[in-house]
Amino acid sequence: MKILAVSMSFMILLLTANATAQSWRRGQNLMHNGSFDDEDDPLSGWTYNYSFLYQREATQFDSRHYEENHERVQVVEHESGRRNVLRLDANPPAGTKVDGPPIPIDPNGRYRLSMHAKTTGPDVRLIIETYYWRPGIRPHDGIPKLTELRRTFRSKPVYFGSQRDGKFSRVTSRWAEGVREFPDKEMSRQARRAWERSEFAVLHVVAIQGEPTGSLFIDDVVLERIE
Repeated sequence: MKILAVSMSFMILLLTANATAQSWRRGQNLMHNGSFDDEDDPLSGWTYNYSFLYQREATQFDSRHYEENHERVQVVEHESGRRNVLRLDANPPAGTKVDGPPIPIDPNGRYRLSMHAKTTGPDVRLIIETYYWRPGIRPHDGIPKLTELRRTFRSKPVYFGSQRDGKFSRVTSRWAEGVREFPDKEMSRQARRAWERSEFAVLHVVAIQGEPTGSLFIDDVVLERIE
């Protein structure tokens, strides 16, 4: 009986390992509603209304710049040859922001984030933030709320064109693709430890700096595992 139990345990381990290895494939877009084409709600899964956070967790914020953030975010049907495009209107100095849906990730993997962007005013800060379940929250199926998670890691920004550094990304009035692979293959010990706690990846977008008027446009957000 003991031999049978050990054999069954070994088989379960093999099946689990195989399922994990086969749970992703190169080229698969992991981003939920990354093209903003959900018929019922073009912003399904995306966080853009932060007013409730001021009521529940106001101490996390230095100001109330984002209390009316939702009034400056929408999905427009057409923009320069593209359909269903995310639009963030300028709001100096704090900017206008959205957070993508939390996407389950494997800290043993590497990922590639890409999207298209253009602007008629503000620049953009585009980073991946990773999270794990907040202590006291019972993990569950479905898309978790940001209030159920705790941030652990931040990637370097997504850049467009020839830009290679800076806290903010410069975009132009023409559509261009930005790409970022994460995590970096060489990281500090602290960054590595933070990344290893990651359970979910969230795209953090802020339309900020640049010109004080106009809008930032984002389309076709793709998150794929590459290793």
